Amino acid sequence: MNIADEVSARILKTLLSVFFLRQTLTGKQFNADRLVRSAARFALDLDEQKTDDERVNQTAVHVAEGLLLAFYQNRPSHKNWTALAHEKRRLRMIQDAYRIAAMMIRELQKESEPSAASENPP
Repeated sequence: MNIADEVSARILKTLLSVFFLRQTLTGKQFNADRLVRSAARFALDLDEQKTDDERVNQTAVHVAEGLLLAFYQNRPSHKNWTALAHEKRRLRMIQDAYRIAAMMIRELQKESEPSAASENPP
C-alpha cells in the first residue's frame, strides 16, 4: 500500500470523527470531496517530508493525527467543518509531527539501551 493512501485514509478518518462528534458534518452543506481533497493534500505533504527512518515516518503519522484532533478539539471557534481551519497550519503540523516523532524515537532508544553500569557490575 502506498504510504499516501494509508495516511490520507487516516487523516480523513480523523477529520470525519472530529466533525461528526461536533454534529457539524450533516445536512446539505456536507461535501465529501472537500474533506477528501484536504486529507489527500495533508497525506502528500506528510509523505514529502518523510525521512529515511521508517520508525520516525510511521510515528509521525500518529502524531499528525493527534495534532489534528487536538487542534479541532481545543479550538471551539473551529467548529464549522467548512472552514477546515487546519489547512493554513498543515505544513507546520507536519513539521511538528516529524520533530516530535524523532524525539520520541530517540527517547525510546535511549531508554531501551542498558546502562554501562548495569552491564558491568564492580
